[in-house]
Amino acid sequence: MSTHEVDKDTLKQILNQIAGTVGKNTEPIPEVGIKGRGYIWCYDLLQKRMVRVACESKCYILDHTQDADGKILVYTPNNDVILIEESKILYTGYD
Repeated sequence: MSTHEVDKDTLKQILNQIAGTVGKNTEPIPEVGIKGRGYIWCYDLLQKRMVRVACESKCYILDHTQDADGKILVYTPNNDVILIEESKILYTGYD
């Protein structure tokens, strides 16, 4: 279903950033949002099941590489690692 693999270093950096412990020499990872209203269903790569994700929630891109379906790997505030179409991502920068 997917050719993505979770980069553990990137995920660790995101978790440190959320916790407020980003190193001085580390470039923070910008936040992105999910376009739309309500909820959407996305495939969670780690849990290997569909999960409900709130639109307009802030997320972090783990892998910008698109798979055959045009989906990228994103970390959500609910600790989900989902595949989502890049067209549903809103680039907001460092909010």
